[in-house]
Amino acid sequence: VVAGIPTPANALVRTLADVKEAAVTVGFPAVLKPISGAASLGVKKVGSHAELRQAFLEVQDEMRNTVVTSGAIARTKAPSGVSSHSCASA
Repeated sequence: VVAGIPTPANALVRTLADVKEAAVTVGFPAVLKPISGAASLGVKKVGSHAELRQAFLEVQDEMRNTVVTSGAIARTKAPSGVSSHSCASA
């Protein structure tokens, strides 16, 4: 509860090393969401530590090649393995 408002458990994941601690703090199911993004870009629901780890790597790769500016989304290149185109408890 923050300022009297119920809030989901959350954790900041900056590196792969942060994934395990975030999983313990938040629990499962959980939602992985980039700090800077647009709409649902990079948002993933995960149900286990293994899914969280894999989703983190995928989102990290996807967001590395994405620029969000003035409401527009542009990719500098397609994410690895794609031909085109903060964790919180659920």
